[in-house]
Amino acid sequence: MSAIAIALWTGFWPYPYPLAIAASALAPWAGVLIVRRFPELSLFGGERDDGAEELGMLWASPSLALAFRAFDHAFCDAWLTAAPAILPGAALWIAMMAADTQHRSRGTMVCAAVFAWAWGWGLLTYADVTLAGRATSSSPG
Repeated sequence: MSAIAIALWTGFWPYPYPLAIAASALAPWAGVLIVRRFPELSLFGGERDDGAEELGMLWASPSLALAFRAFDHAFCDAWLTAAPAILPGAALWIAMMAADTQHRSRGTMVCAAVFAWAWGWGLLTYADVTLAGRATSSSPG
């Protein structure tokens, strides 16, 4: 439920904006940490024991909300971060794969890679806008 709340907050009413972005940026990593701590849980679902919970929404919903927030900013800046987003996205994807090693399908792994890229894109776009804003605001004139 918290993942859906974070995604709705970021997607529809991100106030205060930096806090909403930070929550969406950290939510997938929270899922990784939770699964590392409690291996009976899963990031991807699959064939688990009865009662095992799936935390897929914890990485999927906030990642999409963060990527959609990237559209708030100038498309030139946002699209320039699309290719470099592979790097933070790959870091998240590798962490997710390392945390939850059981019962993954190839389709789930590909889907997780796409969502991880979307997360990386939103993260880099927000970082770009933040750094550009600081550079602009600190320049004379």
